[in-house]
Amino acid sequence: MESDLIKYSEDVGTFTLRENPWDTRALGLKTYELVEFDGKAENGALASQLSSILEKSAVDLCMARIDSGRKQVVRDLQVNASFLFVETSQIMEIRSLANNLVIKERLTKKMPVRLAVAADMEAIIAIACTVFEHGRFSEDVSIPAKKTQERQRNWIVDMFNNQTPILVTTNKSNEVTAFMAYDEDKENTINLLLGGAAEGDGISGVCLWHGMMKYFNDHGVSSVRAMVSASNVIGKR
Repeated sequence: MESDLIKYSEDVGTFTLRENPWDTRALGLKTYELVEFDGKAENGALASQLSSILEKSAVDLCMARIDSGRKQVVRDLQVNASFLFVETSQIMEIRSLANNLVIKERLTKKMPVRLAVAADMEAIIAIACTVFEHGRFSEDVSIPAKKTQERQRNWIVDMFNNQTPILVTTNKSNEVTAFMAYDEDKENTINLLLGGAAEGDGISGVCLWHGMMKYFNDHGVSSVRAMVSASNVIGKR
């Protein structure tokens, strides 16, 4: 919302901050997000002004995603505004899903996917709070692990409250072994939000991936997109 934005514009450049009440609640830290930063000088003046405003506003945590090509901005924020590097992430996408679909049917039959129901929530929370080691919060040494886990819990609860679709695989006892939450935009593109498999149960993650790609293709999805921590990116043939 416009009222949540703090805009600053002077001769040295412009930046925009957005209040982040969700993470403030989850982490117990007053949290803002830097959504725009455009310095017109290379002397660090804009970053210094940003630092001053954050301090005056008693902000505990300010986050920013900066393209790696903007090296001067990254340097300015680190040197003049005390930002710390915590994660490298990248967008990964499967386009023209129907033409690039590689499915192993035996895996989709071994653990078929289904949409999660309310009774699955605690099992999904248990996975989300134990298996993630990478990401902008997990890799930030200034945020205690318990705070990150609480954020994960709140995120899953909010997804169920907002009826965000979640696909799951289950074992023979119908216990959730892997999950993937997602949303779909107007262009018939799936955005993967959060997913993982129970610790030590990698086969469930593989079955989930094959099953959900078949599920998306069967429902006419054109492409699948995700933002992934570089620490989680692997090659696969």
